[in-house]
Amino acid sequence: LDMLNPNTVTLGITNASFLAQVVDWNPPLLHETIKAAHAHKGTSIVRIIQRCPVFVDSITKELQEDSSRLLLLTHENGIPVAPGVDRLFPETREHDPSDMNQALEIARDETLKGIIPVGLLYQNKDIPCYSDLSAVGHDATDEQKITATNNALDSFAI
Repeated sequence: LDMLNPNTVTLGITNASFLAQVVDWNPPLLHETIKAAHAHKGTSIVRIIQRCPVFVDSITKELQEDSSRLLLLTHENGIPVAPGVDRLFPETREHDPSDMNQALEIARDETLKGIIPVGLLYQNKDIPCYSDLSAVGHDATDEQKITATNNALDSFAI
């Protein structure tokens, strides 16, 4: 049974609006990724591939020694990469983070080919966030709220 790919699972969430992945041994890129996630309005998911001597020691050591399995995603709307940091990634790909289909393809490559994407996989600034949706109707009067509640309950009447 294949392991679950957290990036494809996240992209399968209906209102996912920000997904990035980064490695912990590249502090400048990690910092920029977290800044971008914090600035995004809505839920931001950042998968951090981190060194752990107990569970993933062999995998992260392999990635640190052979960075050709890491794919740096670049784009003007992506995570800004500090000068010189891109030299640490021999593999780069121009990827528009607003393209969901391409993001899914890149995420699937992690499972199928062992290529680990680093950077912003997906961002959709047009998806409404929870605070926008939960604020709907807050400016209604008490009478309007009572009428709306009665109408909603009447729709269940037999």
